[in-house]
Amino acid sequence: MEFRSFNDALDRYFTELEKEQIVNESSKKLNDEKGRLISTINEVNQKISVYKENAERLRKIGKLIMGNYPLIEEIRNTNINSKNTIIIKLDGEEIELDPRLSPTKNASIYFDRAKELEAKAKKAEEILINLQNKLNTLEASIKQKEESSKIKIREKEWYEKYRWTITRNEFLVIAGRDVDQNESLVKKMLDDKDIFLHADIHGAPATIIKTMGKEIGECDLKDAAVISATYSKAWKEGLASIDVFWVTGDQVSKSPPTGEYLPKGSFMIYGKKNFIKNLKLELWIGLEDNNGVRLFVGSEEAVKRDACFM
Repeated sequence: MEFRSFNDALDRYFTELEKEQIVNESSKKLNDEKGRLISTINEVNQKISVYKENAERLRKIGKLIMGNYPLIEEIRNTNINSKNTIIIKLDGEEIELDPRLSPTKNASIYFDRAKELEAKAKKAEEILINLQNKLNTLEASIKQKEESSKIKIREKEWYEKYRWTITRNEFLVIAGRDVDQNESLVKKMLDDKDIFLHADIHGAPATIIKTMGKEIGECDLKDAAVISATYSKAWKEGLASIDVFWVTGDQVSKSPPTGEYLPKGSFMIYGKKNFIKNLKLELWIGLEDNNGVRLFVGSEEAVKRDACFM
């Protein structure tokens, strides 16, 4: 992937890293529970197999006893006075017999034991169904949590390298983060019909409303003025409010009068300045989810309109 700068590459990397950490942390507990549940399901499955295999073997032995009734009866008669069980081998199976009981009763012992194991297998299968349902519910919860926690990676808009906001009437406002950006904004981004704003204090960002040739309202001017004021030196000095002036783009020039010099980041303003008086220094922050989550800052009205405010 190609990026405009090393900082953009780092920003992309750490955004993806943060997203991965958030998803992992939010689902770790559920995944641990899922692991334990799967382990239990495997154990129950194994028990069911053992129950069924043993039940099948015991039922087979019972059938062998009944199928060899004369032989079993003959063996029993020769050992009828023995109190000990006797072991015979039929069809590869070693069979324990009680010589004091008839072949039918000996067979019944094996059939009864087989039924007990089959009952245990059935009970375990019911438990297994409940466990599987729990697992399905848990997996659905994990998926839902991951989806809800997922931060979609999006390409940053070009203006996000500046201070920015969107006004209530959806005009883009951009402001410089430093002297270089202030210089660049006025030279490259300010059109004649745009609006230029500046807090009435030394040390404030060059702020522009990109009008795209459309008429803007008083509310848009206020939304933009909030950015110009709160990112100015007035904030650091702890002022409660400040005046902000605005002019059209064609009133701003980088060309000083003859014989004079304009420092970097300074501009000439020609004509009348329009003032927004006593603008309260207050900045609102919200989360905007529009093809990816991002922070949204601006006036109270702009943030409440376009974002979930914090």
